[in-house]
Amino acid sequence: MRISNCKRCGKLFTSETNLVCMSCIEEEEEVFGKIKEFLIENPLATVFHVSTSLNISINTIKRYLREGRLEIIQRENQNNVFLTCKSCGLSISSGYYCESCATSIHHDYKSVAIEPDKKQSDRARRSTLTYSNKR
Repeated sequence: MRISNCKRCGKLFTSETNLVCMSCIEEEEEVFGKIKEFLIENPLATVFHVSTSLNISINTIKRYLREGRLEIIQRENQNNVFLTCKSCGLSISSGYYCESCATSIHHDYKSVAIEPDKKQSDRARRSTLTYSNKR
């Protein structure tokens, strides 16, 4: 066990793996539960609608999207500009990378582990949310 400060509230706590204390984890789960319930009742809600209705910051919602706990649902004739791939800038529904870049990054890391001297190759909106069943 190691002692560290909670990344969220700054309180000291002991843990082997967590970056936040149990109090903050419980609070995060409560907030996520509210979002999930809201989206079940309002399946076409936008990020802004969820944020204003529940008084939850857009950054919190974006973090849940990046973590894969929420997912953006594309509507017809609308581009998602809220969440984009960190590598190529394409529109994505959750996470940090589009499928193509994630595959490329995985392949690049794998080839670096096998051939460390090999040069790495260069890589080149308004939507609704739903909760993800991935977790």
